[in-house]
Formats: sequence, structure tokens, C-alpha cells
Amino acid sequence: MKVASFESLEFLLSPSRENYHVIGLKNGLAEGLITTNYKNHQIIFVEPLGKKSIAQQKHFSLWADEKKQIQQTNLNAILKKKGINIVVPDTRTSPFLEKWAAENEIKLVSTSHKFQKQFENKIFFDKFLHKHQLPVPKSWILKSEKDIDKVDVFPVIVQIPESDGSLGTFLKHNKNEIIKLLSEPKIKFPLLCREFIANGFPLGASVLIGPKKMIFSAIRMQAYFSHPSGKSIYYGIQWLKTSFFPPHIIKTINKILLKAGKEMQKIGFRGLAAFDLIMRDDDIYFIECNPRTGGSTPHMSFRKELFHGRIFTDEFIRATCGKELSVSKPFIPHSNYEGFCLDCGFMVYYLPKDTKINSLPNGVFKFEKGKLNYISSHIDEFVENKELIFINYVREEGTLLSSTNFIGFLITHFPLLKIKEGKYNFSVESQILLRHIEGLVVKK
Repeated sequence: MKVASFESLEFLLSPSRENYHVIGLKNGLAEGLITTNYKNHQIIFVEPLGKKSIAQQKHFSLWADEKKQIQQTNLNAILKKKGINIVVPDTRTSPFLEKWAAENEIKLVSTSHKFQKQFENKIFFDKFLHKHQLPVPKSWILKSEKDIDKVDVFPVIVQIPESDGSLGTFLKHNKNEIIKLLSEPKIKFPLLCREFIANGFPLGASVLIGPKKMIFSAIRMQAYFSHPSGKSIYYGIQWLKTSFFPPHIIKTINKILLKAGKEMQKIGFRGLAAFDLIMRDDDIYFIECNPRTGGSTPHMSFRKELFHGRIFTDEFIRATCGKELSVSKPFIPHSNYEGFCLDCGFMVYYLPKDTKINSLPNGVFKFEKGKLNYISSHIDEFVENKELIFINYVREEGTLLSSTNFIGFLITHFPLLKIKEGKYNFSVESQILLRHIEGLVVKK
């Protein structure tokens, strides 16, 4: 069994990194990370087929996605020569990747495209929760304007079925605001409308689902803040100590995650289910399910205590490639870790759409005296230290800031949020860091 990833951050950070190959692009933004952290025999730098001008080669190195690398390079020949039969795609798979994998007798380390589409669909997941009597806020599926009259609780969250993060998600305070929303571009029926849980605490937990076994992650919180414009800004996630929660809350979370996981096992789901939850007093509600890697998985890969001491990437391979998980741990692990994973594009929610960004080097930085100072591109330098930060940046200079252009992650071993009595905010030092990051990212 030989495994290769398409520049997966989780596999780069994994304690098992030396067991994997990596598929990369020469002169790409991740080249330095690849050559520093992988040995030569692990690296697959694909070569474009046919002649390309210097400008075309540069564009290809910066922008070629998995489909282009498969169709326009010598990748297939290299995989066959090296005997690689397991490939790790980026966050989501696709019908193209699944067809290519089947034709080449390759297994993909990913939940199937079918289940990814279903469980990311907000209406499908809401129906799934109601069907299996899992805790969910009061909700309505709006198929026409007549259905808006059924909404009897405000404020509410209105979502398009394919909403992603804050995009396609709207807070509305009355029926007229919902009707007005329908005049906006790309907003059409059906829509999911659910009760807004006031004073709720946004949480998250992941469940890796095998044929019969499951492994739960530690608990994280989702850093959402309201901007003066009224928009909700997503900054990222922060891991919480297990002791942050009273035992009865942990017991409740274990119970509902186990029930959801078992129902997903029954229909053949295999892989990672990242659940968004919200806690208000002693009540825990499901909000969304993201059946893929994301902002929480880099830490889960790097810090084994977040995943019952298991190596996430090894177990992820097992779950998605037809094997059983090595252990069954269907309960929240004990963890004292409080690292933060920041979405480097957080300013997209309030800056003009034509804003251009700079490129940042990938690697380990030290944050001191209000500034980031580059240290190394070697992962082993990212030891647990209050001042050390790892940046994985994926966009070139001059790229437009856009909700559809993921920029990268900034990862810490320390918390950015101060949490007290159910309320949270960025610490003074963290606010200095955020302003500094915005200054580095945004092109003047």
C-alpha cells in the first residue's frame, strides 16, 4: 500500500509523513515546504505534457488543480511506476476524480462525492436530523413565499442548501426581511430556515466513521463575530480543553455524536464527519455537517491528543479505503490543547471585492513585538511555543480577495480567544496579530 497526497496539509503535518509520497508542482507556492519536509524519493514533481511557454509554465505551476495535473502531466505514468495505489485529493473529491481512480485501480482518501454532496446540503442534513430524532433547532423548509407564513419564531437563520461557512447564510428578524432576501441574486427556493439560537456557544467536533468503529475528536469552538455592517465574519476555530465543559455536557455530546455516527454507518458513510454544534445552557443542537477535511484537521493531524492519541492520517486512510479503524473511541478524548487555526482570508467579509492580496512565504514564524518574523520552512521547527506560528499560504501576489479564493491557514499552539462566562473575544495581543496579518495580506 503506497500513498500519495496532492500537497495535503494534513499529510504534511502528520507524524507518519515519512510513509507518504507527495504530488507537487515545481516552482509552485508549496515547493519549499515539499523539498524541506519530504525526502527526494517521496516527492513527485509532475511535468506538463507538450510544449509550454515560460509564462504558461509559470501559470500552470501556480494554478493547476488536480484535474489539470491528471490530464496534462505525466502523473499517471509516475504513479504506475512507483506502485502508488492510494491518492489523497484536496478537501473535496469529484465525479472526475472518482472515475479516474476507478479506471486506474486507485483508492481515494475521501468520503465519496455522493455523501459529501448530500451531507453538505443544509436541507438534506436537516431532514436527516429530524428523521433520526437528533437535536436540531426548530426549522422550516421554504419552497415558496407561502411557506414563509409558517415561520413563527424570530430571529431566524436562512440558508441556501449549498451555503459554505458564512456565505449563503443570513440572519433575518422578520418575514419582510426574508421576502426582501429573495430579490438578491442567486437566492432562490428551496431554502432552509431555522430558529436562531440566541446566546448560543458555537462548537464543533469531528467523528471518523469506519464500517463498525468510530473515533471522536476533541471539542473546538467556532470563532464567529458580527461586523458593524451586519455580516457574520468567520475567523477560524480554537480547540477547547475538555475540562472546559462540565461532565454532563460531555456526556450529552458523546450521546448525540454516537447516534448520528451510527445512523451514518447504516447508510454506508465512511470517512470524516465534521459537525457544527451550538450549545445553549444544557442543550446541544446540530447545525451543519462538513464531510471533509477543513480548518480543524491540520491540528488533528499534528496533535494526537486531539484524536485519542491516534495518528489521524493513518486512520483516515483506513476509514476511506475499505478497512476498519484500528480502535473504537466513540467519546470525546481528554485534551488540554488550545491552539487556533485562523482563516487568512477573514477580511473578505468587510473589504471591497476588488482588493488584491500579497503572497506570503510558507513556514514557521515567530510573533514578537507585534510582527511576524520568518524562521524556517521546516515543520519540525513548529514546536509548542507561545510565540511560534505556522502559515500555509496558497495564493500568489495580485490575486483578488474573494469568498471563493481560499487564501490559507495561520496555525498556532496557543489560544487567540479569551472565553469567560459563555462570552468570547480576541485578546489584546491577538487583535494586534490580526491587524498585522491583514496588513501583510492586503496589497497596498
